[in-house]
Amino acid sequence: HTPDEITELGARTLSALSMLLGWKPYLMGDKPCGTDATAFASLAGLMTPFFDSPLRQRALEFSNLVAYVDRMMARYYPGHPWQRLMMAA
Repeated sequence: HTPDEITELGARTLSALSMLLGWKPYLMGDKPCGTDATAFASLAGLMTPFFDSPLRQRALEFSNLVAYVDRMMARYYPGHPWQRLMMAA
């Protein structure tokens, strides 16, 4: 795949994840589960400002995914110097 195709395929995946999450606090409802651990790890890695990419820029367009990563960072890594993405976007 070309770089543009890779970005588009990744954006489709992000769109599907965004639709699954909706505005629930966690992917499967009110409490986090193993799926959240996997999704959060992938999204936090993708959204970190240290590695800018076209796919990162596309990910930041999904406000519910951005809020999800911010929420998970605050819950599980409260001492981490994570810059909240909702404020940065």
